[in-house]
Amino acid sequence: GLLSRADAGDARIEERCDWERFTGWSYERTLISCPGHVCGNERMRCTRTTITSHEVDPPLALAIGGCTSVNESPRVRDAAAVPDAYREIWQWIDGRHPRSESPDRLVIPRCFTLSQQAYLFANLLEALGLPVHCDTVREEDIRAGQGCFSLDTCAPTIGATGQCIRLAAEPHGLIFLPQIDFLPTGGASLGRTCTTNQGGIWAAVQFARHAHPAARFLVAAVNLGDADEPAQTRRLYRSLGELFARTGLRVDPARFREAWRFAHAAAAKLDEEKAEMTAGYLEAAARSGAPVTVVCGREYVLTPGVYDQHISKTLKDKGILPVPSYAFDTALD
Repeated sequence: GLLSRADAGDARIEERCDWERFTGWSYERTLISCPGHVCGNERMRCTRTTITSHEVDPPLALAIGGCTSVNESPRVRDAAAVPDAYREIWQWIDGRHPRSESPDRLVIPRCFTLSQQAYLFANLLEALGLPVHCDTVREEDIRAGQGCFSLDTCAPTIGATGQCIRLAAEPHGLIFLPQIDFLPTGGASLGRTCTTNQGGIWAAVQFARHAHPAARFLVAAVNLGDADEPAQTRRLYRSLGELFARTGLRVDPARFREAWRFAHAAAAKLDEEKAEMTAGYLEAAARSGAPVTVVCGREYVLTPGVYDQHISKTLKDKGILPVPSYAFDTALD
């Protein structure tokens, strides 16, 4: 705030001011919470602190903290043309996932590494004839899951717990969580995920079963690591055997391989369209001269407004184009 006033040509105050003169006073402190009224984002919760001292007349009042919308409002107006690519890319991908309203639907919670692979599994199971509903973790899931833990744990585990508890109370035929042990890396590494060692999926399921004993969950270990198509479809077919039994699907290996090819092509098409969308944002930024920041992290950690502390809002308010790192998980052709 002071820097912008100096740039505007405000007169400088020549009187000397000693810091100890203020630190020795007594103050009254008031906390002011803004539920997104200034920035227009109802999910934002910014807190400002007002401290007041009556050591002088008139009383000295200082506001500390707050959001960029308040502290740099001229910059907000200047940055209005910068799109929130970070949030818009997420919302576009999320909108592509199926949302079946059937009471016997198969529900896939988008949590942990499964979040980025849910589209692949959804297309596979839809091609086999199942009604599929992909669910995204919500801010209220974190609040619901917090009470289940007396020890510190990672936020995605808390969010997945609240999400599974919520889904267990909603209509479903089966809540399916593929526990992905390995991801394809093109030979760069083993591709092992942290989900197995962490036990986050199993913890979430157990809490949900305790809250709703009648809920129907299925956790299946899945390996998506590098392999040729015949080997990969054989091991996936074995991994999903219990799912076929519990849903009544009669699927032979040949039909499964055909559905897998369809799902794999659909996921590749989504990646291609995501790359084109991201390139459009970057090209527009290059033309306008807007700086670009790549926000790095696993896709599920970069869920807007849930685990990421509203980072895209902070960057956009400063005139910076925010782009999530998973937008670059694509073939650079």
